[in-house]
Formats: sequence, structure tokens, C-alpha cells
Amino acid sequence: MGLLSHEQMRDFIAMNHLRTPEDIQAALKGLFADTLQARLDAELDTHLGCAKHAAVPKPTANRRNGRVFKQGLAPFPG
Repeated sequence: MGLLSHEQMRDFIAMNHLRTPEDIQAALKGLFADTLQARLDAELDTHLGCAKHAAVPKPTANRRNGRVFKQGLAPFPG
């Protein structure tokens, strides 16, 4: 048995209207991205010693600079 029961998997498929392999891939990609981002945020909290947007004095000079799209100087080779 996996992480989800067969009934839970059927409910997930029905709730997200998954019909094709592409639908399933898109749904799992979203779940994976959210999970990975939460894990990276927790790792950064631990590394910096405080939570994001915490109003406590920071124990280090390290700071979060936020997430901003940065334009590269050269186009990405594709």
C-alpha cells in the first residue's frame, strides 16, 4: 500500500478532473512544486535562525532578499 488508499486516489482524480496522463503530470507537478518550496523555505528559516517576515532581531547579517525575476544578460540557449 502506498501513501494514499485507492479510495483517496480516486477522490483526488475526480476532484481534479484528471482524464489524461498530461492532466496527472500537471497535477503532480503542482504538488511537487509546493512541497519543494515549503521545504526550501524551512531550510532557509533554519539557516538564518528566524522565520520569514519575523519581527525579531536577526542573529546574523544574512537576509532574505525576496523572490524577484532577474533578467539575464544573454538569452538562454535552448
